[in-house]
Amino acid sequence: ADTNHQIIVDVGPIASLSFVLVLGGPDRFENPCNVGAHLGLVPRRDQSGQSDKQLPISKAGTRDVRRLLVQAAQYTSVTSVQTVTYADRA
Repeated sequence: ADTNHQIIVDVGPIASLSFVLVLGGPDRFENPCNVGAHLGLVPRRDQSGQSDKQLPISKAGTRDVRRLLVQAAQYTSVTSVQTVTYADRA
């Protein structure tokens, strides 16, 4: 696995390897914002006239990598809240 991705807390070797295998090299995307769109992690939009509705994420791209990244983010948000809670009790 690419150790650069493992620097992010709670992104282990499987999520990191999956991310690298799906995305390829770092030069594949000119703009880093396009990575989220490629993985389907950006919200869909419904624009019509003056209406601009934000819808749920597009879910384009590879479902398994998206699931691994979302699970890592959820785990990180839960563990960081628990860490703060335990630190406050001490």
